[in-house]
Amino acid sequence: MSVNGVASVQVSLEKGLAAVKLKPGNVITLKQLQDAITKNGFTMKQSHLVAAGKVVRAGGTAKFQISGSNETLILMAESPILARFDRP
Repeated sequence: MSVNGVASVQVSLEKGLAAVKLKPGNVITLKQLQDAITKNGFTMKQSHLVAAGKVVRAGGTAKFQISGSNETLILMAESPILARFDRP
């Protein structure tokens, strides 16, 4: 199944990972990608996204509005990063 706006897909069944590269100017949504992945017999889990857009406030919640599709994603703080410092 092809999805309009997808430039390439690299899949590693061994690692259980897929890298999807989108064409510049695409307007595909994460929901459309998830639906395509599900229709091909896989489950979309945690994702990392690189996108252009802007941060907007809606109902007191910070959201990221993706340019082109205007899809909005809720922004969440990552869990704190723990650092270990050894004394000399």
